Amino acid sequence: SWQPTSTGTTEILMGVWTPSSGATWALGRDGTMLYHDGLRWSPVALEREPDLTAAWGFGAHDIWATGEGGMLLHWNGAAWARAGTGHTESLFGLWVNSADDAWVVGGYGVILHWDGVSWSDVPSPVGTFLAGAWGFASDDGWAVGPETVLRWSGASWRRVTDETWGPLWTIWGASPDDVWAVGQAAFHWDGVGWTRHGLDPPVQVLSCWGFGPDDIWAVGASGAILHWDGTAWTSVGSPTAEALWNVWGASPDDVWAVGEAGVLLHWDGVS
Repeated sequence: SWQPTSTGTTEILMGVWTPSSGATWALGRDGTMLYHDGLRWSPVALEREPDLTAAWGFGAHDIWATGEGGMLLHWNGAAWARAGTGHTESLFGLWVNSADDAWVVGGYGVILHWDGVSWSDVPSPVGTFLAGAWGFASDDGWAVGPETVLRWSGASWRRVTDETWGPLWTIWGASPDDVWAVGQAAFHWDGVGWTRHGLDPPVQVLSCWGFGPDDIWAVGASGAILHWDGTAWTSVGSPTAEALWNVWGASPDDVWAVGEAGVLLHWDGVS
């Protein structure tokens, strides 16, 4: 079941990432950073930083974190250090394919790419906020935002739909022909077209993460937790009414969700 975990902070937690069971990072408001060593959560001291929004890495010694004001931090296994982006827009969505292939998206449609040496701007087809990123290969990436779904072909980003879908905050996929873009509703890509799935009860989903086509978690406003079993999205009991901003897992029985007021929940795989 989903159980609350003590973190010692009441700051908003907006991102969580784990390279493996027993090594998890959580981050959020005013540069709050926490690390879980498999037994307990401990604060990580940083210089005064703005709000941190997301984390993703390529192994335990190669992790990126995004934040407000164009903030990017990198963990090399020993310390966190700032990485220059040349941007002041807040950065939100992050997807890491390899040590030399990572994407960041954010305010005003900004899209940045990491080639293993430096971050560079990539032309964006939109000028509006982008909230989430996902991908499968160096020539197959996705990004979402309000009324927006973008896809990377290896050469350029393009809009793949002009439909009015409302805010989209998160995207995750099990394979190139099994992708979910989620916000006020869930939209599924099967490799040919999109299908809308209503959420019951209606909820604003802020993050989703899964382990296959029939095991996907989504979290959002008012502590909402939903699960996709391959057939339907269903509501799962939540121990909090605080908004949950992010969900991530190392395995189907080791999943973390973070949110407002320092809330941090853990799923152990037992219903």
